[in-house]
Amino acid sequence: MENNLKPATWAKYHCNVIMNDTIKCQKCSNILYLNKKNNLYCLTCNTEIDQFYIKWKCMICSKEFSSETKEYNPFIFKIIKVTVKQTLFKGVEAKPPYIPCCKIAREQISSYKFFHKKECNELLYEGEMDNKKIVVCSKFHMLNYYYNYYWLCPICKKRYKLSHEYSNANNNNKSASEKNNSNSNINIDTIENNNRIKQKSINEFSKKK
Repeated sequence: MENNLKPATWAKYHCNVIMNDTIKCQKCSNILYLNKKNNLYCLTCNTEIDQFYIKWKCMICSKEFSSETKEYNPFIFKIIKVTVKQTLFKGVEAKPPYIPCCKIAREQISSYKFFHKKECNELLYEGEMDNKKIVVCSKFHMLNYYYNYYWLCPICKKRYKLSHEYSNANNNNKSASEKNNSNSNINIDTIENNNRIKQKSINEFSKKK
């Protein structure tokens, strides 16, 4: 039976957290596996349960949630682990572009510190994964995409997410920038190629003379 079991992880974690760790048994804290019936099974205490009946507690907001599960991929987990390590090493503090609930001017946001929840006093840091901005908690090493993250207001401690309009605008700007860079590279290649052709013609003309 053990040969048919695969370690399980959440298909979609709460609070948009990018989670790719193994799910642990709520009874004995050991790894849960997916069996042929697509149920979660613990090899230690022999507990078997339908994955859709389990309520998990979110590590960010502490609320309960349900999630479909999938096979755990250690390669993806390694990528996430390396990304978190690189982000913390660079040490660039993550700051949201605005705070909608309290009257804080945008130019004053840089003077505030941002944490991932009220119970955590460790800073958030900004990085990149899959060409997208991310934020990482330096204490829990939780990773979120910047524009999907639920920011915690440093004044009133309310959580909020950046507006779709703002996220879409930034994505469009990035796409336009990448397109311009691509066109720029093409233009440079074209110019260099034309110069090579001209130089070749000059060399051939010199030989004939």
